[in-house]
Amino acid sequence: MIKTLLVSATLIFGIISFLSCNKEEEETAPVVTAPDSLLLGIAGAPINMEYSHVANNSPYTLDQKVTFTFTVDGSMSIDTDLNGKANVLVSTYTKSGVVFIWTDTIGGYSYSLLFNTDGTVSAVNVSDIRVSTFVGQFTPI
Repeated sequence: MIKTLLVSATLIFGIISFLSCNKEEEETAPVVTAPDSLLLGIAGAPINMEYSHVANNSPYTLDQKVTFTFTVDGSMSIDTDLNGKANVLVSTYTKSGVVFIWTDTIGGYSYSLLFNTDGTVSAVNVSDIRVSTFVGQFTPI
């Protein structure tokens, strides 16, 4: 019984600590206005991606294909209909290390752009900003 309580308490403390850290990082991350060399390397080139790791409250479906475009001025657009028109457009980002984060306050999701060590795009993680939860990931196809 005591062992179960200790495990439960440890798990709850870990979750609270994780959520507190994420909240603090979101509130203190500076808005970046100058283009970064990693972004310059992919700016303007559409990147076709596919969605995976879907959670229940995800705005995208498993295996959904979209096109991301990142610009020199730091904006990100997502063409979810694959018709050449952006359905999601976020004009500013924050940066945490080498991770670029766009927050769509209207849609309620954040998009974290991750790079491989060679400067190519690794993935875009999608999180629900209302509950600070990872809901899925896009990977290049």
